[in-house]
Amino acid sequence: MSATATATAPTQAEPSLVQLRGLVGFEARKLLRQPLFLGFAALTVLFVAIYLGETTNERTGVWYTMLAGSPVQFIPLAAGVLMAANMAVSRSRHDGTDDLFGSMPSGASRRVLAQVAAVAWPTAVTAGLVGAGIVVSRAWSGLPVAVETNPGTESVDYPMGSIDATDVTPSLAELIQAPLAVAVFGLIGVVLAVWIRTRLILLVLPVLVMAHLTITSWAIEVPWRWFLPFVSSEQQVGSVEIDAGGTTYSVVQGFNTTAVAWHDLYLVGLLAVFTGLALMRHQRNRLVLSALVAGGVVTIIAGIGQLATYTPSL
Repeated sequence: MSATATATAPTQAEPSLVQLRGLVGFEARKLLRQPLFLGFAALTVLFVAIYLGETTNERTGVWYTMLAGSPVQFIPLAAGVLMAANMAVSRSRHDGTDDLFGSMPSGASRRVLAQVAAVAWPTAVTAGLVGAGIVVSRAWSGLPVAVETNPGTESVDYPMGSIDATDVTPSLAELIQAPLAVAVFGLIGVVLAVWIRTRLILLVLPVLVMAHLTITSWAIEVPWRWFLPFVSSEQQVGSVEIDAGGTTYSVVQGFNTTAVAWHDLYLVGLLAVFTGLALMRHQRNRLVLSALVAGGVVTIIAGIGQLATYTPSL
């Protein structure tokens, strides 16, 4: 009897793993087919295309800004992922099928775990868009950026000093910021759907997204901006007109790459925290609590690290 039990024990975990894999695929398809996700993804691509189409001078540094320096064009996509994840997770409650799903062998906790894992798919889409930008712009060869070369030289026309266009290769820390931030937005949508039983909370999202977009794109110099998902690594010192039509490009003094690396770790901590919060709705075992605590510790340490290493813009 004991030999039989020992022989069959390993196979008992297999159905649950296969079941979880199927649930993740199901939730991922639901998320990627959400009209909100598709609409905001299309809006992001359109926004980038228009922005590049209006940029006629290669020295504007637009590619560096979009891919690494201040990837604000991914904020609408992140907002779409948040809303799509929220709608996908809460659909059974609003359709009145919670009791039906509750009677299934998978259980509510496993469904939430699958919904959390499904956020990896829009994250991969974001990484694909960043990768496409790297290929199109040939970022590995360096991207042209206007840099202040002589801060001590001042003039009436350009009080910040002399400038020059130089090729800068984006750091890995800058390039992975957008996918990590999109994943954080997606998990926020899952947590809101799991704990708050109304979708009315989404009505305040446009205001929050616009505030985030404004603070990051304008590089508003407040230390707490580093606690937002998207941050700007550029230490901007102003902008210069390059033609009679008033076309301008930003001038930077440097790049907060070390602070962005800390920020990436901060986002990883947030991912662990939000994963723990989502799973705690239906199970509070040691593993979930450990993920929550560990994520909180990483978030605090990395949050302090990013504030300690960034240099404010002038």
